Formats: sequence, C-alpha cells, structure tokens
Amino acid sequence: MDLNMLVSRVQDVCSEKDNCTTIEEQRPLLWAKEAVLANSAKSVSGSGGYYTYLGSLTTPEYNENVTWILFPDPVPVSRRQIAEFRHLMSPKGKVVENYRELQSIADRTIFHAE
Repeated sequence: MDLNMLVSRVQDVCSEKDNCTTIEEQRPLLWAKEAVLANSAKSVSGSGGYYTYLGSLTTPEYNENVTWILFPDPVPVSRRQIAEFRHLMSPKGKVVENYRELQSIADRTIFHAE
C-alpha cells in the first residue's frame, strides 16, 4: 500500500476547536476507500482482501469509535511519512504514544473482505 495518499491528508485532521473545511465534507473518506481497494488487490501473500472490525482508539480515553482495517501483509512506512504523522495533535498536545497493549477480542466480530 502506498501511504502517500493518507500522509498527504494529515493536515486535514482538525481539532474540535479548529474551524476548518476539508474535501471529506464533500466526499467522505472516498480517498481511504480507494487506498484500501488498491492495497487489497496487491497482497504479497496472495490472500488478498483485508480484515476489519469495530474497536477503540489506542490512546486514552480508548473510545470505542474506530473501524480498524488490517491488511494480510505489513505496509512499509518511510521516515518522512512517520514525521508527517508526528504533526497530529490531541486535546493534550502532540500525539506521542499512540499504542496500547494487545486487547482481547471480547465480543467483536472480525470480517474478511476479498
């Protein structure tokens, strides 16, 4: 998957207090759909598709409002792309630690899309 499309949109992420307008208001997440479809067709492992499930954020308060999309193969990320993601802000300032320990599957359903 080429993360350039996603990285180019980092500046469109706004805080609740910001007054900003993005293309997503006209075409909600269409760019993300295109990226997912492009990557799912290029699987190195041959399994293709992707997995998805409803989950939570990886930062406190761990709100349950994320649709996770996982590909069967790792997606390479360059240092430049990581630097772009480090510009993201949270209500507490820069997002520094955006991970958490592995959680149980609980009662979640995991879907596989071809």
